[in-house]
Amino acid sequence: MSDVELSLRFSGNNQVNVSFDGTGSGALPFANPLTAKDRDSIRWYIETYSAHSLDAPDDQEAKRIEARLVEIGKDLFKAVFSSGEASERFYDFRKSEAEQRVLTIDAQDASILSIPWELLHDPKGVFLVRERPHISIRRKSPAQRAGVRPFPSRPRIACICSSLSAAPRMGASLIRGPIQRR
Repeated sequence: MSDVELSLRFSGNNQVNVSFDGTGSGALPFANPLTAKDRDSIRWYIETYSAHSLDAPDDQEAKRIEARLVEIGKDLFKAVFSSGEASERFYDFRKSEAEQRVLTIDAQDASILSIPWELLHDPKGVFLVRERPHISIRRKSPAQRAGVRPFPSRPRIACICSSLSAAPRMGASLIRGPIQRR
C-alpha cells in the first residue's frame, strides 16, 4: 500500500483545515493550548535536565513536566481534532494500513511550526509518534512550497569532537568520508 498523508494546513495562527484522502474539513478554529510556561518547561527539560540533572529537586520537576507532556499532547489533539469533520479525517488516516503515514503541518506562521507537534496524544490512545505503523511528523514552510531548497546543494557541516590527550586524534576524513558517500 502507498504512503498516506494527513495535512493540517493553517491559514494564520487561529484556523486550520484538516485534509485526508482528497477531502478537507474546511476552515476550523484553532487555539494553541501551549502557554509560555509550558514552552519554558519543555525547554528546561530538554536542554538543561537531560544534560545537567544534579539533584532530587530536578528529578521532581522533571516528573512534573513528564506528566504535563501528556496533558499538553491531549490538549493539542483536542485543539485540532475536536470537530467532527477533523476527527473523522484523523480516524480514517489512523485506520489506513500504509507502511508510511505522515502528518504534515503546513503553515506560514512560525509560531505554528514551532509547536511541539511530536507531543500530539490521542486522548483514547498514545502519543501519535508511538503508533504502529509509525506516524511521522513533517513541517512545511512557505519556502518549501515555493520550491526553495532549505540548504545549499553542498551543505556545510561543523563537527566538534573533544578528545583526551591520550586518545588518537580524529582526522577530518573520518567524518567527511561517510557524508560524502551519501
